[in-house]
Amino acid sequence: MKKIILPTLLLLVTAALPPALHAHGDHEPSHESAQTAKQPDKGGPNGGRVVKKGDALFELLVQPDRHLRITRLDAKLKPASLDGMAATGTGGDRSAPVRFAFAAKGETLVSDQPLPEGNRLPLILQVKPKPDAPAITERLTVDLAKCPTCEHQEYACICDH
Repeated sequence: MKKIILPTLLLLVTAALPPALHAHGDHEPSHESAQTAKQPDKGGPNGGRVVKKGDALFELLVQPDRHLRITRLDAKLKPASLDGMAATGTGGDRSAPVRFAFAAKGETLVSDQPLPEGNRLPLILQVKPKPDAPAITERLTVDLAKCPTCEHQEYACICDH
């Protein structure tokens, strides 16, 4: 009887321990996998946030005048032709949101108005990679603070600090 109870009790106690105690090695758990799905570890060609969702790959950049700029990227993160890409957005204070329309300007899409005042703003982008494709939605917080360890702003940070 004791031969059965002791191993069973040990198994139950071990299974109840938090998963962090089961980790191998002495490294800290990271949130790397959550960021990898949204942003590759290499920054965009203009210093903006790179977004990859499904077949869509684009860079979101907040320009110095606070207008938003979207650039389609190829697999090597180089600017690519818009190919009918379209976008809309909503951001700013949730009690008085600002709606953004984007128009083609050269090979980029530029918002019709700037981001509202503030350095940390919620933003919802809806991007249609092609005219007949369904829109993809990207929700993010545009944090315009300077990253302490890389040259990008926080919304586009690639250093995973």
